[in-house]
Amino acid sequence: MNNMVPTKKSDRIIGFIGLLQALLLIWTAQLVVEDAVELQGMMNELEDDILVELDCDGETSDSDCEKTVADITGWVDGVQSDIVIWQVLYAFAGIVGILFLLISFRLMTGTEILLNSLFTNKNRSLFFYSTLFIIVLGYAIGIFEASMINSMWSEMFKMFEGWELDMGEKPAKAGAMDANAAVIVYGNAIFLLFNGLIGLLTRGPINGAETAVPAEVKEISGETELDDLLPPE
Repeated sequence: MNNMVPTKKSDRIIGFIGLLQALLLIWTAQLVVEDAVELQGMMNELEDDILVELDCDGETSDSDCEKTVADITGWVDGVQSDIVIWQVLYAFAGIVGILFLLISFRLMTGTEILLNSLFTNKNRSLFFYSTLFIIVLGYAIGIFEASMINSMWSEMFKMFEGWELDMGEKPAKAGAMDANAAVIVYGNAIFLLFNGLIGLLTRGPINGAETAVPAEVKEISGETELDDLLPPE
């Protein structure tokens, strides 16, 4: 069984660019996961620092300190829970990046042994649909990031207001494209526009040497010697 399909020169170019897309996605996901781990440690340190600053580090047992400890612990636990989800989402984005790496390699080489049950003989379609999925995924992650940031600030200000502490003006609400997900969405949108232009200008069947079709198959299909003289696309 032949697991190779003919590839156009433009597909090889698009596939190579796709490899860069995939590496960008994997790199971004890795950085965010590492940041999430550091942020978890920072939140634990922040909890201890605030309790020490308010003289509620465990050495006192009055009711005000019990309330303070409960408030701080509840806020930190909520933020930590969001950070874990944030971490999982970017870990999933990294896995998607690895799959997209395979899809790009498949388009570039015509090696359908990779993910051969998906879009057989439609490597270009699989590539572009996958890019759209990555953009949608990035936007969904951006929505969660914005919700996480807004919730963290809102709950923190509410907590300090309950302690009658003035924290100044609240920061503006974050939007879906105000955090790390913007790199995924905008980056892949630019790649999609560029690759889409290449794909649009190179529509149609493969001809010339790029077909890699044996001579006997050409005879059966009725191709003439003129076909052999046409330059590759």
